[in-house]
Parts: sequence; C-alpha cells; structure tokens
Amino acid sequence: MAMRVKNQAAEKELLTQLVSGTNLHITTPISLAGQTYTSAEIVAVFTAAAGAYVATDAARAELHAKLLDQEAKVSAALSLEALLKAYVHGVYGRTSPILLEFGWSVAKVAVRTAAEKAATVAKMLATRTARHTLGKKQKAKIVGTVPASPAAPNPPVVTSGGATPTK
Repeated sequence: MAMRVKNQAAEKELLTQLVSGTNLHITTPISLAGQTYTSAEIVAVFTAAAGAYVATDAARAELHAKLLDQEAKVSAALSLEALLKAYVHGVYGRTSPILLEFGWSVAKVAVRTAAEKAATVAKMLATRTARHTLGKKQKAKIVGTVPASPAAPNPPVVTSGGATPTK
C-alpha cells in the first residue's frame, strides 16, 4: 500500500486530505487499475479507513482503562490473600489439610530416623574436632599463662660533662 507514512496520526491526516481532495476535484467517474470509481465510492473507502483508526483508538483506550482496573483489583486481591493465608496458618497451622481447601499447599514436615540423626551428630562432632572448635564450657576451662619476662636491660647511662665523643 503506497499510502503508508511515518505514523498513524500522519496517516489519518492524509486520509482526511484525500477525502477533501476527492470531493473537490473528482466530479466524474474515473478508471483506476481497470475498475471504474465514482467520487462517492472513493470517499467511502477513505472514510472507512479513517473510521477504522477511530474505532481502533477507542478500543485501545478502553483496553488500557480495563488493564489499569485489572491491575488494581489483582493487587488488592493479592494483598488480601497474603493476610488471609497468615490468618489461616495461625489458626489451623502450616500442616493442616484445610490449607488445601483454600488452594494452598501444606508444609511438608521432614521425618528423620534415629540413624539419620545419629549420623548428623557424628558428622557435627567430627567437624568440630577437625576445626578445633570448642563450646562455651570448654573455652572457659582454658586459661592462658603469661611467660616470665626476662630482666629488663640496663638503660644507657647519660653522663653530663664537657667531654664530647671523638670521631
């Protein structure tokens, strides 16, 4: 289509000018690409195209308004859902099957065997031994000793006199 210009606003303006120019200068039927058109038929095509732009703009504005409304309503619903979830967790607990009725998943509780717990403790003790870490009570038993300091060397004696050292 040869009519395309830089943007839709310019294209709408061009359609308006085409209708105006056709009304002013096309008074008799003309033949274009082997088909005969009257002034009214040409104006009808351009007017329909302009009307399509107007309808699209209105639909786009309506869609934008509905999207803003949807965003506000979903935001309010998500906030309320978070509050309701906190309430239901507080009343029924995180592992209650009632959570499923609200559409939320139930928290899974890890069940560990005695052997797994013993292995965990053994691994923890081995790590503490390897790192030489001590608990609070073991640290309290360790007391450092201060080594005896050697006697302080005699300070140099400064004598006052008239003698100056020779070089």
